[in-house]
Amino acid sequence: GNQTILQKSWTMFLLILFTVFLEELLFRGYLLVFLFEKCEIDNQWIGMIVSSVLFGMFHIVNLFQGADILY
Repeated sequence: GNQTILQKSWTMFLLILFTVFLEELLFRGYLLVFLFEKCEIDNQWIGMIVSSVLFGMFHIVNLFQGADILY
């Protein structure tokens, strides 16, 4: 209700920052470690490619839900 544009912008910035941090932690942190240690992938390139493809698939879902491709 009474929030100023600056307060709303600051809140939005923090939410976006948190989301980006969480995605990096999940895909570049947890998933890569899981692939290398639990799945015993020896080649780092394969692990990075698998992680990147899963990251892309995670985001392409937005397109199927009607989001603009440049969104």
